[in-house]
Amino acid sequence: MYTNEYMAPESLTERQEQVLAFIRRREAGGDSPPTIREIAAHCGFASPRAASLHVESLERKGVLLRDPGKARGLRVVADEDSPVLRRRVALPLVGRIPAGLLAEAVQQAEEYFTPSELLPHRSGDFLLRVSGDSMVGDGILDGDLVLLRPDMEVLQGMIAAVCVGDEREATLKRVFFEGDQVRLRAANPAYGDLVVRAELVTFAGVFRGLVRHV
Repeated sequence: MYTNEYMAPESLTERQEQVLAFIRRREAGGDSPPTIREIAAHCGFASPRAASLHVESLERKGVLLRDPGKARGLRVVADEDSPVLRRRVALPLVGRIPAGLLAEAVQQAEEYFTPSELLPHRSGDFLLRVSGDSMVGDGILDGDLVLLRPDMEVLQGMIAAVCVGDEREATLKRVFFEGDQVRLRAANPAYGDLVVRAELVTFAGVFRGLVRHV
């Protein structure tokens, strides 16, 4: 189903997304949850009280759970269990992303797509139409719509939409960090690895799923 109207649900603010992303990164890295003071320091809040207010808002929205008896008792609710994160929204469908112009590309999207509830997504996500066969080994085919999450940290081996240099468009590849270089690997033996300096790489979003019309 396509629509030209963006249906924005009650969603997280930019600051709340920042707090949530920090806590998610700690969980993904196997670290203990951050304290309120650590959240305040990481996110640049003027005081721990400001961080605490954002955490309380995230709890009310069903995104975070907290054990009141622990200083490190925060836990992110799984997307499928959160009414805010699982709510269906019409996602902008982008055909191409020139390097450094993600916001503009999303704002100028000419189509919007409402994914099935089977594809977990949240406000801020967007879709990119795949062109080519470089990721067929990972089951990503030419013409597929891939769901990308721009506020998510790219970890070793993840699939992401990557821009290299000032003018190249986003390409979908597996990402491997090697010191001051980044290796971009296709999932098709016909394409060799691309190794570039880290400062030349920007990430448009992390791959979270796909939609295929058959």
